[in-house]
Formats: sequence, structure tokens, C-alpha cells
Amino acid sequence: MNSPKDLPPLGDWVKAWAKRYGHTGAMQQELLRNTWEQIVGPALASRTHALRWDGGSIVWVRMSDAASQQEVHLRQREWLDALRVGEERAHLKEIRTY
Repeated sequence: MNSPKDLPPLGDWVKAWAKRYGHTGAMQQELLRNTWEQIVGPALASRTHALRWDGGSIVWVRMSDAASQQEVHLRQREWLDALRVGEERAHLKEIRTY
């Protein structure tokens, strides 16, 4: 029987499972959503109505009001740097609001 130290980390197992069953895109979308909430903080996260990323270079964010959209625009570079952590999102270039 394998001991816990001989097993791969849970994150590796989840990634392999998602890849095998075609859920990689959904998993990456949810990881991005969680990261977004941590980066922008609870106040702005509560004004985020939708976050969409198809694996390309643009993250689409729907905000509740114009002031929130403006804040996303003004702080885009800072937040992109934080979102780019990890090889899956290294190619992000823009956050657009709609």
C-alpha cells in the first residue's frame, strides 16, 4: 500500500482528472474567478456580476456600475500581473469590461 508521501499532490490529481474528462476549461475558469476575488477584494468582487475567460489573452468582466468599470480599467496592469501567476494564464494581456 502507498503511503501518503508516495502519492502525488491532490492538485496534480485534480488537474489530471479535469484533463482526462474534458473539464480543464471549466476548472481554469473557476480558479480564475477565485483568484479575481482575492485580488480585487470583497467590495469590488461583490460588484462583479460575471467573469469570463476562454483560455485566450482577454478576461471579460461584467461590473454592476460605471465606477467599478473605471476602477478595473485604471488598475488593469496591476491586476493582470497578479492574474498571470501560473503557466495557464501567463499569456493574459487585457481585462475588458462589458
